[in-house]
Amino acid sequence: MKKIAFFVGSMSKGGTERVVLNLAKYFWSQGIEVLIVTAWQNQNEYELPEGIRRYNAALTKEEWTRNKIKNAFLRNKKRNKVIEEFKPDILVSFIKENNFKAILTGRKCHVPVVVSVRSDPKAEYPRAFDRFLVNRLFAKADGIVLQTGTMREFFKKSLQKKAVILPNSINPAFIRNSFPDVRRKEIVMVGRLDENKNQKLMIDAFAELAGKYPDWNLVLYGEGSCRKKLEQAVEDYQLKGRVKLPGSVPDIQDRIADSAVFVLTSGFEGMPNALIEAMALGLAVISTDCAGGGPREIIKDGENGYLIPVGDKDALRERLCLLMEEEPLRNRLGRNAAEIAGKLHPDTVNEQWMQYLSSICEKE
Repeated sequence: MKKIAFFVGSMSKGGTERVVLNLAKYFWSQGIEVLIVTAWQNQNEYELPEGIRRYNAALTKEEWTRNKIKNAFLRNKKRNKVIEEFKPDILVSFIKENNFKAILTGRKCHVPVVVSVRSDPKAEYPRAFDRFLVNRLFAKADGIVLQTGTMREFFKKSLQKKAVILPNSINPAFIRNSFPDVRRKEIVMVGRLDENKNQKLMIDAFAELAGKYPDWNLVLYGEGSCRKKLEQAVEDYQLKGRVKLPGSVPDIQDRIADSAVFVLTSGFEGMPNALIEAMALGLAVISTDCAGGGPREIIKDGENGYLIPVGDKDALRERLCLLMEEEPLRNRLGRNAAEIAGKLHPDTVNEQWMQYLSSICEKE
């Protein structure tokens, strides 16, 4: 394999985009030419290192028309053209309709395609028509990458046989040789502020504990559509100063490295990067046992973290209370959680991706 192209919506600061960036860096470091094709450009994006090309397939103002069908045709044409010119040995796509588009581009340009589903497939492909396209088009893909065994159950048998489970690697910035002797009494969440991540559940639970634990604070990192709703909840509970929403920040690993507890309250996830990274930093973690199955594959309840039912405020409050009360318990769970860094070390996971994608190329 000499050239690889990745296709993703944008390079906005999210978990999937970070996976693309990490893989791109790895393949480039191995002497492979890398192109990242995006469907559009976002305002808040990861910076690409020099040497990795990026092509934005969105329409310019001059190209845009009032005809939606024509616009879709023009975008496909632009994407096909850049792939034809780059001539990659393989095209790897990520998430939702990008996977459909990549398969069509691969067929047009005679390039093998591997599609990657990053979350609960039922959430990525909720409509009957989406599932029809999955069955028809994924059959034409050369490979399918999933993150959990639970996700595989969504697909029909013929596609299950084609699918492989490849985990996310841990960003090296989150791997530490030592951990703080004393951690701040701070609960953190990292992710988009949206309905699925459900940070409101965490605020509701914290509000019931804030009076009992006046020296504890809650910090919600990220941006998203629910910011105003969350800010209003903080105001309604009179928790200003105790609950903070600093937005998307650089060097998140340094911001949370000495925090005590990490919480994930999502309704669905694949293998959530933020959870993995918090565990690698040795934080005690609480996660919903959400659709997609990622958290349940890495958390052994009571050993290296806690699993709670989705949307269960009482269970969340009870687990938080335990962790806020007992520092030895937090430390034990955190030490056990940090062992994930060895299992998902970038060298290990990136090599798995390299072997798998190389095997696809060799079949062509």
